[in-house]
Amino acid sequence: MLEPNKGIFTYQIAREMSSEEHIRVIAPVPIAQRVPFLDSFRKHKIQRDVPQREKFEGIEVDHPAYHAIPKLGVLHHFAMYRALRPIVKAIHDVWHIDAVTCHWIFPDGVAVRRICEELDVPVMLTPLGTDLNQYGDFPIRAGIIKRALRKSDRVSVKSREMYDRCLGLGVREERLALTPNGVDIATFNILDREQARVKLDIRDDSHVILFVGSLVPVKGIETLLRAFRLMVDKRERTSLKLYLIGTGYLEAPLRRLSMNLGLNDFVQFVGTVKHRDIVHWLNAADCLCLPSLSEGHPNVVMESLACGTPVVASAVGSIPDFITTASGRLTRPLDYGDLAVKLDQCLTATYDRKIIRAHVQDFSWKECARRYVSELSRLVEEKRMKAVRPSTEKEDA
Repeated sequence: MLEPNKGIFTYQIAREMSSEEHIRVIAPVPIAQRVPFLDSFRKHKIQRDVPQREKFEGIEVDHPAYHAIPKLGVLHHFAMYRALRPIVKAIHDVWHIDAVTCHWIFPDGVAVRRICEELDVPVMLTPLGTDLNQYGDFPIRAGIIKRALRKSDRVSVKSREMYDRCLGLGVREERLALTPNGVDIATFNILDREQARVKLDIRDDSHVILFVGSLVPVKGIETLLRAFRLMVDKRERTSLKLYLIGTGYLEAPLRRLSMNLGLNDFVQFVGTVKHRDIVHWLNAADCLCLPSLSEGHPNVVMESLACGTPVVASAVGSIPDFITTASGRLTRPLDYGDLAVKLDQCLTATYDRKIIRAHVQDFSWKECARRYVSELSRLVEEKRMKAVRPSTEKEDA
């Protein structure tokens, strides 16, 4: 795995599903990301040495390449279809695929739905957030996504907000399933805060706000920096610290903004942290902040709650389903004044870490995978019943 911090949730679901069912994973790779000159475009820079096939923890993973031309994303589902159909057909010929689940709607889900229709295999599509929330701003792409969702056998969504949005797009309610992501409750647990801070060289008397995510516009980090400036001015003390974990093409502009706001003594850009080590940061923090403009089901929120650390986050995606006054605060996207108030409230409130953890105690990855298997099994049974019904009707005639 060249980028072990990406797609953690999909990996967790696949791993748990593999303990119950025989599964194969296909993770396509945009071939444009293997063209060296494109590395000059920050948005397209990525590791290029993805193998065509690998085995990870006993799961076979194929990485077919598809042509992805920058600025022509609206056509990528055609390229995805051409790349995926031969390999899906080859697996189907050997395995006889019972059902397919596909995470991410465009271009992946659009192509996969068409392939499954041609092969007569039931399919469940799972939007993750941006694909459903932001791609709707592109009229042609939005129409393609809407058609794919309406024609799929099942649509699994992460939050009530996404559920309602799919209903608005014309997806029939009987085809919708609400399946929140899980959390690794064994890895992400309550640890001693003082020891976590010693491990990370954080002063014990600091008031620590933590951000974990990609440094990209949708995460609202500029709003966080401006809110943090207000907090520093109000508190008139140097104990406030903001740690930003993650990388992205906005890092340089965000560093400049932090400097221009006079926050260099209070803000630290940590960079990449191994996923298994984030538990120490979450336990060291007084609160996690995720001021996103939109979200699907952000895993870091679940992980923070599992560590007993309160969360201040935008009221988007599945976040309102999990955050109450007993576990944090909700804020309005892009409103840095409101965010500053909510962060200050969180830092001055008293929380019971065990009660916070109880919010996600029942959302293990095993339970999440069980829900996926259950929905896919229903699709298989529905297909079987449709096949039996015509013959039964013929006999009755």
